[in-house]
Amino acid sequence: MKFAAGLFRRTTGAVSGPAFLSRFLLSCLLLAGAFPAPAQITTTGRQPTTFQSPPHIEGRVVARGNNSPLKGVAVTVRQRQGAEVGRSYTNDSGEFGFYNLAEGSFLLTASHPDYEEYSQEVDLFGRSVPDLRIVLSRKKGVRPASSIPTVPLWALKISPKAQRQYSKGLKELQKGNGKKSIAHLQAAIRLYPQYASAYSALGTVHLKLGDQEAAMAVFERALEIDENLPDACFGLGVLYNAQKRF
Repeated sequence: MKFAAGLFRRTTGAVSGPAFLSRFLLSCLLLAGAFPAPAQITTTGRQPTTFQSPPHIEGRVVARGNNSPLKGVAVTVRQRQGAEVGRSYTNDSGEFGFYNLAEGSFLLTASHPDYEEYSQEVDLFGRSVPDLRIVLSRKKGVRPASSIPTVPLWALKISPKAQRQYSKGLKELQKGNGKKSIAHLQAAIRLYPQYASAYSALGTVHLKLGDQEAAMAVFERALEIDENLPDACFGLGVLYNAQKRF
């Protein structure tokens, strides 16, 4: 800077004010041309590569129509040559996954005894497939397990007279007539001694009337006939809880 000011005075003489400033800047520009800037240093070579995890496939299998998740579906991944790369089974949420796969083209197949087989090509060139959705159609003639009614054997043999007495007992129970309800339910049991639901209803009446001993006896009898009867299980559970028989 001092050198530029001296050069300016030698070439232009003493000047002050705005004129001095403009001439001083002009001298600096002349110097910049006389002394070129140092050359910029550049580097060459490979840029650092970004680490990428191996390709993977994740997905979910659902049923056509209600989109409910399908558990236990066998999902396989094969190379184009036919060699199996991996096999997985869907969990409760219908999910599956394959990890640490090589790049390439694969054939993914989903199969289940109750559903039509499904196949799809998946390309894993520089990418993963994290949200694959597979929809399976149920085979014709195969009914969902939940839609097949299951009726206990004892319920198939109830006589019409016993059924009528049972219905009357339930009506009286709804009205709060405990004694009349007991009479009808006992009549139903006499007509059909294996009437598990009648025993369970009778236990409910005794429980409402405060007779825990009688209630427990008929609940236990109901479960001797049908160990999975919901009302009897619940009623007996209430009694056990009251007696702290956890």
